[in-house]
Amino acid sequence: MKTLAQINNVLDFCPPRRRELIPGFLPVGVNVLCGEHGSGLSHAACSLSRIVATSGDEGGVLYITDNAYRLVGPMVEFEPDSEILSIGSTEVGAGVSANDVIGIIASDAIEFKSVFGKPPALIVIDSLSSCFGEGIEHDVQRSYAVANKLEAISQTHRCAMLMLSEVPDGGVLLDRADGVIRLTDREMANVKLRNGVSGKTLSNWSAAN
Repeated sequence: MKTLAQINNVLDFCPPRRRELIPGFLPVGVNVLCGEHGSGLSHAACSLSRIVATSGDEGGVLYITDNAYRLVGPMVEFEPDSEILSIGSTEVGAGVSANDVIGIIASDAIEFKSVFGKPPALIVIDSLSSCFGEGIEHDVQRSYAVANKLEAISQTHRCAMLMLSEVPDGGVLLDRADGVIRLTDREMANVKLRNGVSGKTLSNWSAAN
């Protein structure tokens, strides 16, 4: 048996039980990056992608989106030599079913390894509503079904999933996610970190290194 003081001490000072791509901020598993429409979610996701992709041999990012230009512009801004980074992108067209999108992600994660010689460390979904349908963040059954399938892919490749949501509080996925990052006023704040201590912020993230 451990007292609450002992448990808190473990959380504060021992290595995290869940591997973290960005320590104290982005764990392996299912994560949500949430913020208002127009708040810069895609730019923020690209900044995190750059951090992961430049972190050494482990880094590699698969970016799933309905518009690849969301990725190209910010990545060139953040990293002029972004073409040399291990970053791949797939566009998901309109009218593709949720199950087909999951299949595309699973297939491209395998293809990513054959192209770059390593599995993706991070898979970005930009955004939940554009890839899986409007209103998914408020639909428990749909969102949990998608999150469970994404978690299975995450476990296969031991990678982090980052789902972008224009619902500022993360919607019904807040409880389901392993990590929740909230974007406000050009600051990213980790408000949930399963098996860890949340509260870390990333300011001036467009210039993060």
